[in-house]
Parts: sequence; structure tokens; C-alpha cells
Amino acid sequence: MSTPMTSSQRVAAALRFERTDYVPLFDQYWGGFLAAWRTRHGLPPRHDIPLDDVVYNDEDIQSYFGIDLYKAIPDEDPWPGQKRRLAEQDGYIIEQDGWGRVVRRRATSPYGEALQVRLTSRRALERLEFEPADSPQRYARMLAEIEAARRLERQPYIFFKIGGPYLRSSFLRGELQWYLDIAEDPEFAAALAARVTDHLIAVGVEALRRARLSDTSIWIFDDVASNQGPLVSPRAYERLFLPQVRRMVAAFKAAGASYVGYHSDGDLRPLLDGLVDAGISILNPVEPRAHMDVVALRQRYGHRLAFVGGICNSLILPFGSQEELRRHVEHVLSVADEGGLVIGSHSISNDVSQERYQLFVDILCQHGRPRPGSWGTTTRRAQPGGA
Repeated sequence: MSTPMTSSQRVAAALRFERTDYVPLFDQYWGGFLAAWRTRHGLPPRHDIPLDDVVYNDEDIQSYFGIDLYKAIPDEDPWPGQKRRLAEQDGYIIEQDGWGRVVRRRATSPYGEALQVRLTSRRALERLEFEPADSPQRYARMLAEIEAARRLERQPYIFFKIGGPYLRSSFLRGELQWYLDIAEDPEFAAALAARVTDHLIAVGVEALRRARLSDTSIWIFDDVASNQGPLVSPRAYERLFLPQVRRMVAAFKAAGASYVGYHSDGDLRPLLDGLVDAGISILNPVEPRAHMDVVALRQRYGHRLAFVGGICNSLILPFGSQEELRRHVEHVLSVADEGGLVIGSHSISNDVSQERYQLFVDILCQHGRPRPGSWGTTTRRAQPGGA
């Protein structure tokens, strides 16, 4: 019997469009789902997690399901040193975040309503100064988590997350004002996107340099679409934001990233030709409800685009019949014979029951994946330069 691949080898081979011992898996679990899973397995509850968002750091569930990709996240905020809690009112937390916003949010979620933004005047762009990208505090937690992941016996593939020019620029201006900027003053919008991109490139390159991984990728997270299509016109995206993506791809590859991926919810099809032409070679999460079908996309882009995702977490996984779920999973798996697929969904929310997710995993096991619990949390000494 041949030696099983490590997770890092498995994912790297899939991204190269090579056959793997079985299809790798990448899922992320919300706090509510995680809490139910921990109870089901007799593990102590965690009180330090948001119930209504993804939890990134629960090794128990990640090892149990054998998650093959781990996310490394540097602190990309322009002003990380200015974060502070301002008040608590009626179950809400009011805080100043690293993007200079005053945000009101529920305690169970990291997301909320921006009450104030930093860049209230277009003229103030010239005076905008961010905290240094090479500050060690930006990378301390990230490096500790990478080191812990490298000690795991299955050796997960580690990729980096960095923001993108569209969404991060809106953090400085506010969502509505940002749409007005794009429509009324595209030269200002382009200048702000370029300024934000300069910062994101600097943080991403520094993260790659400090981590020193021999085979890795970095993904640009930039939600630019809804289920109905892009949030800005393809023409505006091509003019204002695609040049910044090209710069990011070039800089990250020059810094040693093997691949540059792109994450956006929604229907990206009107933008995909430009993104692929810019050098994007991994797409996530590929949401079926937004008409993003991996089989159709593979037929269009061939080996130019690998997929991480493909599973419907909003309709079929939580609510479809067992036969609908089986057909859906096998439809997604049909593109995996030649590699280029890491299966999974956007995230596993509180809508997905333990039984439904177990059924999904059972189907993967029928196609060669080891049973849950096969991996454990065994660690080993990290090897220099390994992934």
C-alpha cells in the first residue's frame, strides 16, 4: 500500500491538477455548529467564540474531520494599535476597529453597523497614513498558529488571507458613500483603491516573508458580488479594481506564493475572465445558489482555475433530501478526477444540523475519504521550510 499523502501534499497536488489519494476538504464552522458538535462529542464548551460567525481556531473539530487547508491571517488593519472598546449598551458592543470605524455589533458576532468612518473627506486621502506594514505585532499570532499547524501529523496546507481593494476601501468610506464615489468620482475611487492596495500588498508580502513556507498560496478576500451578480458594473470593476488585483498577483508571486486565489461570495461570472487573465488561479467558495457551478466553470476555464468549495450550504446541505445531497456532492466530485478541486462550502452555519453534515462527510467517505476521527491531533517537530 502506498504511503498516504499529507494534507499539504494532497492540496498542492490538487492545485497542480494532479490526481490525489482522495479529494481534499476545506470547511469552516460557525460557533453555533461548533458548540453543538462539542456537546455531541462530550467536549467542554467554549465561551470565547462568536456563535454567529466562523471560528478559526478549534483544533478538535478540524482534526476530527481532517480539514486539509488552514488559513493564516496577518493583521492587515491600517491602524491595529487604535482598536479599543468604547461602550456596552443593551446587548451591543460599541468599539473602534482597526479601520478607524466606530462599530456597533452584537456580542455573538464580529460584524456590525458602522456608526462612523475614518475617511469622511475625499481631500483627506492625501494625508492618510497607516501604521507600518512590517510591525511585528501584525504577524505574532499568525506565526504562532502556523507553527502549531506545522506540528500536526497530517501537515495541513497553509494559505494566507489578505483583503482586496473593493471591500477594504469601503471600510474607510462607508458602504453607501463608496458606491457614490465609484459613480461620481471614479478618479478618487481609483486613487483610494490604489492606496489601500499598496498597504495590502505590503502586509501580504511581509506575511509571506516571515512565514517562509516552501509551497503556499495567498487568497484575496474581496466580496464583490451578490447572488444576482457583481455589486458594481463589470466595466467599473475592470477600470477601478482589476488593475489593483493584477498588482497584487504580481507582487505575491514575486514574494514566493505558488498561487494567488480569489474569494468572493455571489455570482462572479461577469468578472471571471478578467480575474483569470490577471493571474487568479484558485476560486472560492463557488456558491451554487449564485449560479456558480463547478462543472460548467471547469468546462469554461479548464486547468486555468482550481476550485475550493462548490457545495451549497444554504439550500441543499441544510434542507435538501438525502438523495438531492448525494447527487449534488457527486456532481461536484465529478470534476475531481483530474485534480483542481478542494471540496467544501462557504462555511458550516447554525442552519446545518450535525446529522446533515455527517451525511455529507459519509458521502465523501464512500468516495475514498477516511472516516472522521482518523487523524487525531498528534503533533510532530516542524521541519524547516515545510508547509
